[in-house]
Amino acid sequence: MPLVTSTAGSYRPIKLSHQKRESKKLSSETQLSKLTHEAKSSTPSYLDLLDSQIGPKPDQLYASVSASTDDDEEDATALTSTSQFIVGSRKSCLAVTQTKQVVALLQQVLPTATFPLNLISTTGDKIQSVSLSKIGEKALFTKELEYALMDSAVDLVVHSLKDLPTVLPDGMAISAILKREDPRDVSIMSSKYSCCTLATLPEGSVVGTSSVRRIAQLKRAYPHLVFQDIRGNLNTRFAKLNAEDSIYSAIILAAAGVHRLGFTHTIGEYIDSDVMLYAVGQGALAIETRSNDYRVESLLKHVVDTRTMLTCTAERALMRCLEGGCSVPIGVNCTWANSDQQGAGDQIIGSHQTDVSAMQFMRLVGMVSSVDGKDYLKCSHVGFVVPKEIVPVIDQFELLDNAQIELLVSNAEKVGCDLAKQMIALGADHILADIPRH
Repeated sequence: MPLVTSTAGSYRPIKLSHQKRESKKLSSETQLSKLTHEAKSSTPSYLDLLDSQIGPKPDQLYASVSASTDDDEEDATALTSTSQFIVGSRKSCLAVTQTKQVVALLQQVLPTATFPLNLISTTGDKIQSVSLSKIGEKALFTKELEYALMDSAVDLVVHSLKDLPTVLPDGMAISAILKREDPRDVSIMSSKYSCCTLATLPEGSVVGTSSVRRIAQLKRAYPHLVFQDIRGNLNTRFAKLNAEDSIYSAIILAAAGVHRLGFTHTIGEYIDSDVMLYAVGQGALAIETRSNDYRVESLLKHVVDTRTMLTCTAERALMRCLEGGCSVPIGVNCTWANSDQQGAGDQIIGSHQTDVSAMQFMRLVGMVSSVDGKDYLKCSHVGFVVPKEIVPVIDQFELLDNAQIELLVSNAEKVGCDLAKQMIALGADHILADIPRH
């Protein structure tokens, strides 16, 4: 497979023209939000403003599906002709591994096509000496890749969805979300403490993580531990953990990345959701495209995992309505339930569902916290997402029509925004307002 390399320097600087294009205007509203947005009083409450300004609105997820007028014959022509799709990716080992996994799926859909990679360095890749929370930008790992899309240097970009801001630049859309890996976080112990868990580590042990979400929750569960920043790719972090002069007794990572790189054997423990909720979109891969590129969309609709798309849509709606980002302690957990046991399921989304026909309701748990973990709010909300008539084809996204997709996305968005309203009413906005923004 051809390898095409590029650097961020080939694209415009982060400031100047591209920055102006990153407005917070979403591409379209769902039918639900159009019907429910009513005129507000002259002195609207915070929740009224939330209704009218930010929720529920799709973050350009499948924005161009409803706008497309391509018929089945045109789609078939696009997918049977020999084509080239240039795939953008970050340069890290994990990013390239994930992108190659996506390419393998696309190759199964269209064996006659070629998928050369264009590897691009991002701001987040270049700044390794500062914790992500102190850098402060929301698009640290995505901006340069989006510039490449804008400039038609690539046709699609593979992202870890948790890195992708909930508001996209104009003209961009998430055109596919793939089946989710395990979204939980894991601990990896140094060789010195290989028999320990986080709970049994000695008093004052140093745990490496740069995530304010992880630190805030782990401080509450394990007040005897000390948390310090650790940056770098997986191999770099392993080396820092096991160096002779290492200060770290353990590090915290996302299970999905550890699995994808083949390091499952290094995992000490999977951190239970009672201790720590995972990041919005964690474990899922997203494919971003230009919002009017129907040739690419006709290919990508064959790799969408509908249930992952819906759970991540709800999670991202919650984060957007709370106005959070990677530097804010927001955690989630999303499960499916049937009509008789709404919210009773404990299974991780992405695991096999034994009774798919019953899974119509979504239970979303959300958490916000101060950085030190002292101010903490955790709430849950159950909402109806999948109508019974759609259940038989829910796992075949390519069989869903535009109206069905819009309805599903609207329902999932509503679950996230309704939970955000509930949390704001209980004081989530005050907790988040006190968090320093860099």
